[in-house]
Parts: sequence; structure tokens; C-alpha cells
Amino acid sequence: AHGALKNIFNGGWFPFYYVSLVDDKNTHASARIDEFNIYGFPTVYFDGGNTVNVGAGSIPSAQAIYNTSITQCGARTVPNIAITLNVNWLGNAAMNIQVTVNNYEITAYSGRIRVYVTEFGSSMGWIDTAGNPYTFPFLDYAFNQDINIAASSSWSNSVTWDGHNYNNGYGQNFGTIQYGNIYVLAAVFNSEMH
Repeated sequence: AHGALKNIFNGGWFPFYYVSLVDDKNTHASARIDEFNIYGFPTVYFDGGNTVNVGAGSIPSAQAIYNTSITQCGARTVPNIAITLNVNWLGNAAMNIQVTVNNYEITAYSGRIRVYVTEFGSSMGWIDTAGNPYTFPFLDYAFNQDINIAASSSWSNSVTWDGHNYNNGYGQNFGTIQYGNIYVLAAVFNSEMH
């Protein structure tokens, strides 16, 4: 699954982003997986669980299935909201993360924002089943909260995220993360659970 996702992302065929939830190395990733009611490994949740693919016989076959899932999710009608994310590296594993969600609808929007702090490539030694470092492995959240935005309005917040103050739940903090290897992803999920 990881190899297929990595190939799709590196190919740049879709406006597509992903987060690797390495549940046996990070309790935050494990908790997020539990929210999805995982059936087995590997499982890939597209568009917050709108489409779920379980299993991956090979990289080419998984890639073909995932391409279809991405295309279907991309064709969905979604609310007219937009996310702006700004990340400024402060040094010594710390960064300022600012996020704004604009609601361009004529009605209020309720959902949940999750801002995932990940790495381009795992510096924590988190390796997939093929022996490759995970790409975009989830470290911890910058934001994970419900949001309610009035019509034609916005929600915004900021935080200083310091890797020394966050850990994987097994005693390993993220104080060694490096500028140039950090990838922060913001996503808004609607109120409907999958």
C-alpha cells in the first residue's frame, strides 16, 4: 500500500496528498486508525473514509485500485470551503503553524479540522514492510478540533509546535526533526462519520 501511494504521489497525476499512520510506532496514529474502525492491514482511507480499500496484493494492482478511488473522490460534490495553511520554521524542531478555513457557502459549515505534522521521509526509523522508510508518517497534530463557521465567514488559529514537546507515546520525542523534511497537511472533515 505504501509503495503504491508513494508512486502515485511522486507521479503527480492527481492533486493528491496522504498521511501514513504507522500505528505500531505512534500511539497518535493508532488512535486515528481506531477512529476509522480498521478491518485489516493494509487499509487505505480516501477522502476521510468516503472510499476504503482493504488489502494490497502488489504495488501495481494497488496503484490501479487507488487511482480509481482517488478519481472517484475527486469527482464528489463538496462544500465550498477553502483552507489556507502557513508554516514558518523557527529552528530547533519548532515551527509556527497558522491555519484559516473560509466558508464560501450561504449556510453555516460544521466539521472537524485536522492539521497533521508529518515528515517527507521518516527520520524516526519507521520502515514499511518492503524495508523502505515511510513517507509522510504522522507525528502528531497541530490542530484536531471541531469547527463551526457561519455563512461567508472564516475560522482561524495558530500554534507554536515544538517537537521537543510532542512524542510518539513510547517515549521518543520529535526534537530531532529537521527543516526541509517536515510536511504539514491540513484537512477539513465533515460531520458525517465513516
